[in-house]
Amino acid sequence: MENAEQTECPFPGKVVAMMNRVMFVMAVGLVWSGQIARGADGGRTDGEETSPSTAASRSNDQSLTEPRQTDENAVINGDFSVWESYTGQGVTTTTRGTPPGSLPQGWYGGPGVGATATYDVVEIPPSQTEAPGHPRRHLRVHWTAPPSESWPGETHHAHDFRMTFLEYFDIRDVRRFAGETVVFSFYGRVTSGTLEVVPILWHSYDASTEGIAGVKGQGYELFEAAGRPGEVAVVQGRPDPAAICPLTTDWRRFEKEITLPPVNGRSITAGHYTGVGFDLIKKCAPVVDIADVRVIRKEATPTPDGPEP
Repeated sequence: MENAEQTECPFPGKVVAMMNRVMFVMAVGLVWSGQIARGADGGRTDGEETSPSTAASRSNDQSLTEPRQTDENAVINGDFSVWESYTGQGVTTTTRGTPPGSLPQGWYGGPGVGATATYDVVEIPPSQTEAPGHPRRHLRVHWTAPPSESWPGETHHAHDFRMTFLEYFDIRDVRRFAGETVVFSFYGRVTSGTLEVVPILWHSYDASTEGIAGVKGQGYELFEAAGRPGEVAVVQGRPDPAAICPLTTDWRRFEKEITLPPVNGRSITAGHYTGVGFDLIKKCAPVVDIADVRVIRKEATPTPDGPEP
């Protein structure tokens, strides 16, 4: 979610990142319709593009359609089972985001400025008993170098280091869960020590209207668990304690309720979507395992009356 090349830029890193992220999704719609061979920059300012994900038959022309009402998992490739470009080896990157189409479909990663990490999948033996729910495989992010000491993290977090290292772009409707509470769940662990990660969701509304596109709170906004029913918690800086997932060396299932605000009155343009991701809040070089990512509607829970965040 951040500019992975340490160059001067007139916009805050998150602004450019979100502009690129939505440009990518718009381009994916053209890929699916056969109009172009490859999309724009990959959703982040790492200078890479995310892979066009899942079935080519699904359209991204959502401007006048209603969101699909379903209680199924919105993260279609949450088990990382679809990875058409996989060669048997992981993808290693330094500073920049993962190359186009190089991760499991719908997923994108970035290790942070100055950091090196390998993104790979690990098959889980059917006989294993450590991971409840018996997931078939998990994604592994193995840092061999941490983010640079001089990098402050994503720009809009101000003085609190925070960065998104794993993202999913394939919920192609910003209204899918608007005004509702979802349950974001996953299995996670680290190979040594402990690590705090934060699951997040975001709305990408408008990437084309001047004065709105790329503006946090207007063109896009990010959300985390608030720990209080029906309350919208906007992501910025240090996370709410209720949003933090403490990973240990044992597999553990984490479940967070995240409430998304309504989108009434928003400028919504082609390419809008709902994003899914995981944040680091400390500079380090861990080995993180993630399995069975799910985002499912809890219930139709309106957000409290009042202005949107």
